[in-house]
Amino acid sequence: MQPLNYFAGIIVLIMATILISGCTAEYRVELAAEPEHAGEVTGGGVYTEGTDIAVKAKAYEGYEFKYWKENDTRLSTSWNYPFIVRDNRNLVAMFEEVE
Repeated sequence: MQPLNYFAGIIVLIMATILISGCTAEYRVELAAEPEHAGEVTGGGVYTEGTDIAVKAKAYEGYEFKYWKENDTRLSTSWNYPFIVRDNRNLVAMFEEVE
């Protein structure tokens, strides 16, 4: 192998490594309120992996926030739920009617 071709090959490998390692995954954080008309949720969107975010829930009049859940798992009873984005998330803010 000629020295120039060897050097060019090394440069290509270095550039490919830099490009690949610079690619960071993006994940979607989907939010919903249950019941739908009981409150509003904010903080959803598309985020780069490793981003520290907080989703927030605000109850409308006549309702109170109870907890955040994902699938059937309760996550937090705080209306302000912080976490680091590492995957797609589908979070639901659970509200209850005040009597």
